[in-house]
Amino acid sequence: MTGSVWVRLPLSEEDRALLAREFPCLTFHTGFDLDPAEQARTEVLFTSDPFSDDFIQAMPWLKWVQVTRGGGASYITPSMRERSIRVTTCTGIHGAPFSEFTFATILTLTKQLPQIVEAQRAHRWVADMGLGKLEGSTLGVVGLGAIGSAVAQKARAFGMRVMATRLRPDHKPDYVDWIAGPDGTLDLLAGSDYVVVARPPGGDRRPWITMRELRLMRPTAILVVLVGGGYIVDLDALGDALRGGVIAGAVINISPFEPLPEDSPAWDFPNMIVSPGLAASDPDKWTLQRSVFIDNLHRYLDGSELRNEFGVTSY
Repeated sequence: MTGSVWVRLPLSEEDRALLAREFPCLTFHTGFDLDPAEQARTEVLFTSDPFSDDFIQAMPWLKWVQVTRGGGASYITPSMRERSIRVTTCTGIHGAPFSEFTFATILTLTKQLPQIVEAQRAHRWVADMGLGKLEGSTLGVVGLGAIGSAVAQKARAFGMRVMATRLRPDHKPDYVDWIAGPDGTLDLLAGSDYVVVARPPGGDRRPWITMRELRLMRPTAILVVLVGGGYIVDLDALGDALRGGVIAGAVINISPFEPLPEDSPAWDFPNMIVSPGLAASDPDKWTLQRSVFIDNLHRYLDGSELRNEFGVTSY
């Protein structure tokens, strides 16, 4: 390896010392800003935020980018495709926080916890709430990747039937009852009591859940959008669906890179939870991300297969 490694993240002294011990022969640069000459010599980049194509063009030696997220699509630029720059992700480390968040919110809506707390604060004894239950119901997972699989496994622990779609449905895991390719999504929407979207938005970023798709769902159904937020579902249609009883509830995990405007009507949609990207919150996240990078850097130096490589040229 002839170039340097740019860790485009704020590192602690402990992190820097760890990298120096693991890779004593490599030159590391850290932080968000780098001298142009040093940037040009970057061969390996470890980063969190997406970047522009000009940013990539300023690094003619760049061969590999490790990102902290579970998906790599938002990082791909034309120059990266042309130069076949490799991209690896941290897929697999987000299953626990995302799946726990999913069931925390599903149970919050199904067991009407906000209404119970509201009655408590008003000193009202309301003993006739009709609470739902998860056992025996059907949960549909759109996108059976690492996050979707973690959600599906927890659903089985609750005694739920699991439907799922994924790009290549040739293998059905034991914790899934029904599986199909993307062309089975409409059947999943119609057959589920809970729909969890764990598939990132498409390249055009146009919402694919419109009123047409919402009307396919059951009037008692709850929609949980874990990734993509407003890039997955038409928020205006969702508001109309919630107000009109087309579906019973929704959870939108808005990415922190696309904050919901303060004047957005979505804040006040009935029976909806809006999360500012908190589904990914994990006290161990950085430790896990750092471990993936260190392991992959060893593999890169050894010429071994990299973990979680994203297909840049095919996207």
